[in-house]
Amino acid sequence: MPNFTQNTQTLLLYGIIFSTLLIIVLVIILYRQLSKVAAQSQSLELQKEEIEAQRDALLIAAESFDKAQEKIAAQNKKINEALDTFLYRVSHDIRGPLATMMGLCYVIRMDRNAPIEVYQDFFEKIDFLTKKMNRVLLKVANVSKVNYKSIEYQKIDIQELLNRVLTDLEILDNFDRNQFQIEFCTPIQDFYSDVTLLEIILTSLLENTIHHINPYSEVPPYTQICIEKNASEEVVFTVKSNSIPISEAVQEKLFNMFYRATNLSQGAGLGLYIARVATEKLEGRIELAYSNEVETAFMVRIPNKNFYYKYE
Repeated sequence: MPNFTQNTQTLLLYGIIFSTLLIIVLVIILYRQLSKVAAQSQSLELQKEEIEAQRDALLIAAESFDKAQEKIAAQNKKINEALDTFLYRVSHDIRGPLATMMGLCYVIRMDRNAPIEVYQDFFEKIDFLTKKMNRVLLKVANVSKVNYKSIEYQKIDIQELLNRVLTDLEILDNFDRNQFQIEFCTPIQDFYSDVTLLEIILTSLLENTIHHINPYSEVPPYTQICIEKNASEEVVFTVKSNSIPISEAVQEKLFNMFYRATNLSQGAGLGLYIARVATEKLEGRIELAYSNEVETAFMVRIPNKNFYYKYE
């Protein structure tokens, strides 16, 4: 009997131990499963956050894309409007002289017995109109040059360049009425820039003064060109003239394509626009320094690229 009791107790003890071990194993397995579930839940939560972040990023990208599309559409509309204006104004500026030339040719055919002096006068007018159309076409070509020409830096003789520019402008009406003065306010040595773009800038500015001679000025028309070097090693061209004053209300539009500040202007409205684009391409700055009843001054600052050749 004692042995039976002892065996029963032993079996109970083993049973308790086995049950305890089984419970411990089950707890461990359950803990591991719960840990895995928690880890998976945390991973899913991170994935959810990542997906939400990606979704937000996609929404932002889509919004940015829509804004970019709207901006491109607005730019395209602006470009198309500018192109339409460009074609209209150019065709108008060419068609006017052409119509006049056709009228002169018609008069010549109808009056073949006119004195030679009459024909000479007609031919002079035709020659003038031809040169006028040629100036318009040159400006159209310059628009293409300043936009697509690659920059080629070289040493520039400013005096020689200005002399060439003034010679090219001699064909313009009112050129002979204008007194031109070139002054080097500071010595300029080893100035490097793109000669084609710089010639376009100076031609545009000087042609602007010729086209805007003030008919009400008591002082004979003049244009002063001052060339100097500033503290930033830029070469500064200041063009002063007693041309038609420019009111403050229109000054911010001066460098827009086809803008004419006054009805007295004889130009096509391209000159200052071309000068601005060419100046920006040379990393320079152009501005209206001042304009009053006495005098108007434009200032152009062009960086000197001589460091490209300093060690040659």
